[in-house]
Amino acid sequence: MARKKLDEERIPQILDAFERCIMKYGLAETSLERVAQAAKISRTTIHHYIGGRQELIKAAHKRFADMWLTNIGRLAELDIDDLLDYMMTGWQEEIGDRLEVVAALDGVLVKDSETKTAVSESLEYLFQSEAVHFQRLYPAASLERCRDAGMMLYALGIGFWRISDHIVHPSNAVLRASMKGILDSLLAKATD
Repeated sequence: MARKKLDEERIPQILDAFERCIMKYGLAETSLERVAQAAKISRTTIHHYIGGRQELIKAAHKRFADMWLTNIGRLAELDIDDLLDYMMTGWQEEIGDRLEVVAALDGVLVKDSETKTAVSESLEYLFQSEAVHFQRLYPAASLERCRDAGMMLYALGIGFWRISDHIVHPSNAVLRASMKGILDSLLAKATD
């Protein structure tokens, strides 16, 4: 029993230190040694609880996916408007200054094939789990279509977030209508 409690403390401790290092040094300069120092543990402890760098990146990405899913699950049981609000801006407000970590983790996708595989697995987990929630809202749609809709909404939300510092983007009303249109076209009228 004590072992599980230690796992529940150590893993978040390591992931919190990893995120702090990414915010301070950037992902490229975040080594296991720096994470260990920030967490006040040894590298061996990181390897024991999580693994190497690839596993650390995957675990951090999965933690963000889990946070996203917790809220999607809560909102999916309410109504579609609350879900769209969360997908438009709620997740950004919740993550706050940790958006830099999300950007660093997403940016690693194009640079390293091993990490791309690890993060792709986390995203697949996110989309599959999200599909279950969408299917509650759109019971006539197949799980596959719900997964596709989730991917499209994720891409739209991330896309708007990525360009928001560089251009004046459409209003939230336009973004909401786009997201609702995706859901309606892929799921509400689904015949598969």
